Amino acid sequence: MLSLQPAELCIYEEPAAYPTPPALAVDEALRDPPIHEALTPFDIKTNIITKLSDTDPRKIMTIYSKTIHPWFSIFSQSTFCGQHAATWDAASVDFALLCFAIVLLNCAPQQLQGAYTLHSTHRSMYLMSKTSVILLEGAGWNSVDFVKARLLITLFEVSHGYDIAAYLSIANTVRAADALVVFQQQGGSQSLAEQDLEEYRIMWWGIAILDRYIATENGKWPPVTRGRPVPPDCPIANPVHLQEHSSTAFSRLFEASILLDNVHTALHQPTSQVSFNIEEVTTIVRTLTSFETVITQGIPEKSKLFSSCLTLSNTALLLTFDNGSKATCSGASISCNSQATAALDSLIDDIVERVAGLNRGNIEPEESSIPPFVMFLVYKAAVITTGRLQNGIEPKANLQRLRVLRNYLTATAQRWLAGERFLELLDEDTAPRIFRALRG
Repeated sequence: MLSLQPAELCIYEEPAAYPTPPALAVDEALRDPPIHEALTPFDIKTNIITKLSDTDPRKIMTIYSKTIHPWFSIFSQSTFCGQHAATWDAASVDFALLCFAIVLLNCAPQQLQGAYTLHSTHRSMYLMSKTSVILLEGAGWNSVDFVKARLLITLFEVSHGYDIAAYLSIANTVRAADALVVFQQQGGSQSLAEQDLEEYRIMWWGIAILDRYIATENGKWPPVTRGRPVPPDCPIANPVHLQEHSSTAFSRLFEASILLDNVHTALHQPTSQVSFNIEEVTTIVRTLTSFETVITQGIPEKSKLFSSCLTLSNTALLLTFDNGSKATCSGASISCNSQATAALDSLIDDIVERVAGLNRGNIEPEESSIPPFVMFLVYKAAVITTGRLQNGIEPKANLQRLRVLRNYLTATAQRWLAGERFLELLDEDTAPRIFRALRG
């Protein structure tokens, strides 16, 4: 028989209060200011202009005009011609950061123990620029100039082989550009109505160009901006209509990036219908060929190496011809393969001839404005040429081509460190016998 015992009464003790630690006597003069007070936009600007104390905005814009504007013109004509702050006192924090990014992008590597590397000062400048972006972002700051500063910092990462950083940075830059519209009603960003809409359009073109290039360089993954109008509130899908909006060289570069993305899509996201894919690629090649015919009319032969537009267009054709020369589909593919191979041979010879002049030891001052995008084009041409050498195809001719291409990457490492990174990638896939032949 179950007997029920009286329930025991549980008694809980009140927890003892934690004693308050005694306040430490601190000399107020030695107390550090709160972190949020030390990192205001004003303080960030002060830190930036301290690093730029030996120059001013006008001098920096002169540097930009000589070394960056010829191949990546991110300012409208009005801003480029002087409608910007002339002194640091008049400059906003975002424009100061943009100037800092220009100076950073203009920094050249140093040679150390036979190899090129970033000077420790330039490395510190890069890290400072990244820190400034994060701090201003945390303060809720945003503007067209701020996005452009982020864009140039990303371009620095691309140019010097910081692949992971660039891959992440371009996505963050796209979000920052979107935020100009998304949050303009919340007071956190400068209203677009207060800004030059031409600068806004150019900003977005720069983002799309770099985004598409980064995607192409890194393989099959699509760019962040694919499938959306650029700029977002200006739906222009057909590059033919771009000239109605602008006749600048930058608009042509934007067109070239559209065609490059079309090639990237066709090669890495084909449909299940082979005949449609072949027709699609053929149409793209025709468009690229017509496009190059137009743009080369205004480019002297000796200036082709300095054209970002021609470089992206050549990259698109090189990738297309290389893919076509390896296609294994049946039917008319044998004819297509031979045509693609012949076109590929001709294009590689053009690239070799274009870069052959840089087989000297040092880059001349006027050659410092060579677009960093050229390195990937030369690298891909070198990869194809190396593969042919290893397969015993035209060994003498291809060996000479490879020497020229590799020498170019070596020479440009004096300006852009990505040249050395591409050489390292080439070395990984180069047989010892080819190394011996190159040295012979």
